[in-house]
Amino acid sequence: MLAGWVPPLPKAAVGASLRPLSALSTITLEVNPRLAPKEVAALYNKARRRFVGGRDRAMLPKHLALAVFVEASGADARPWVEVRNEWNRLHPKWRFDPEEDPQARRFALEARTAWTRVTGARWQGHAGHRRGSHASPKGSGR
Repeated sequence: MLAGWVPPLPKAAVGASLRPLSALSTITLEVNPRLAPKEVAALYNKARRRFVGGRDRAMLPKHLALAVFVEASGADARPWVEVRNEWNRLHPKWRFDPEEDPQARRFALEARTAWTRVTGARWQGHAGHRRGSHASPKGSGR
């Protein structure tokens, strides 16, 4: 108490634990139980926007498996056609038709998008995507 005045206690505190992969970062809210649910939601939404732009749609099992496959298969150092053929062999129910996509462009787009959504990191390049580049998705930001 200062000069007969008691400063108001904060209704909430927002914290964050940042990790190299934004998908592993966390947001911490410490709220007064008298804070209305709508106010808690607004605090969370504001803090979340700093990490995730836009909405975050649920991922289908196919795309979760594709993200894991891209990371585990060394896809960043191989031609997309080769990576797609291996995917098709291992995952026949989620096969990408080579006749519809001979250069594996659609496969590459879906693979990069799935990897990016799971990791929260930016895809840094691919041997089959940028001629002469052997950049890895494990580059900066990972």
